[in-house]
Amino acid sequence: MTTVAIEQTESVVQQPALPRPRWRTRWLLIGLLVLLAWRSSHFFDWTFLTEVVDGRAIFIALLFASQLFLLCYPLLTRDRVSPSPWQWPSLRQWVIEPLIAVAVTIATILVLWILEIIIANLWPGSTLTPRELTDMAQSREVATVVLMMIFSFTLVPLGEEMFFRGFLQNAFRARMPLAVAFLLQSILFGAMHSFGAVHMILAMVMGAVLTLVYYWRQTLLTPILIHAGVNFVSSLGMALLMIAHANTPVLGVGGQPGDEQCIVRSIVPGSPAERAMIQIGDRVTKVNAQGVHNIPHLAQLVQERAAGELILLTLEREGETLKLPVRLIRRADIGYPANEL
Repeated sequence: MTTVAIEQTESVVQQPALPRPRWRTRWLLIGLLVLLAWRSSHFFDWTFLTEVVDGRAIFIALLFASQLFLLCYPLLTRDRVSPSPWQWPSLRQWVIEPLIAVAVTIATILVLWILEIIIANLWPGSTLTPRELTDMAQSREVATVVLMMIFSFTLVPLGEEMFFRGFLQNAFRARMPLAVAFLLQSILFGAMHSFGAVHMILAMVMGAVLTLVYYWRQTLLTPILIHAGVNFVSSLGMALLMIAHANTPVLGVGGQPGDEQCIVRSIVPGSPAERAMIQIGDRVTKVNAQGVHNIPHLAQLVQERAAGELILLTLEREGETLKLPVRLIRRADIGYPANEL
């Protein structure tokens, strides 16, 4: 059905004609090798570089360089006698294509939202949001995360659509049946998104949708705008997660999740726990009048409170029972690590 849809849109829509850029086989192979190297780099530990260079600078430089490559490579390597994969849209397209992109973006977000609800009900605790994105929302490198979010709906859609739809799809289409080109390009698009299996599958489906739109609208403008719109909404979600995380109440203690009791293993300097003179080795037994089983249970009880709330901790220290009043504060007020309560 997907192949039929592509063939119908490709044959029915004739104005403006979809450009047919061409690339020599060596340029296609080099592009694929770069993708392989890029994807393989995720399996290596590059932390040793942070000993000589700021890790944030490395990350931003690599992100910018990779997207610049995706954007420029198809333009620089195509046969000069063939058209560019990017044809400047007409005035009519600049009016119509953004409207279509908004509609498709809204439909995509609604489908993802419905899937999220279904998954949450069928498998409680499961989510479509990759754990890596949640960790990013809890990162203390706020400026780096914000810059990455801005890249995600500006440079990334330009680079990825130019490379995957403009270059790979057309280069594959010239060498193999349409259905095979469509499937292979979508799989590669999904494989380049590395935030877990679910994220890869969603990206593959999104790549297929963007390819269908490319054939339907006969221009890269529409998939670029849709890609940017979806990433922009995702960035808003990330921003909300960051705000929520920054405003969560914290106590300032750390422990081992495997402990059968709630034993304090670390204390954050300047935290409410330090001010209340909680000590490493103390065993927390109650929050107000509610018993505490272990560190994860303590985390749950703290999250149920509000920043600024005064709680009464009951703890045991060297056989003695102590009751200490502690006022919780916002995580953002002290910049807690993500693994502290």
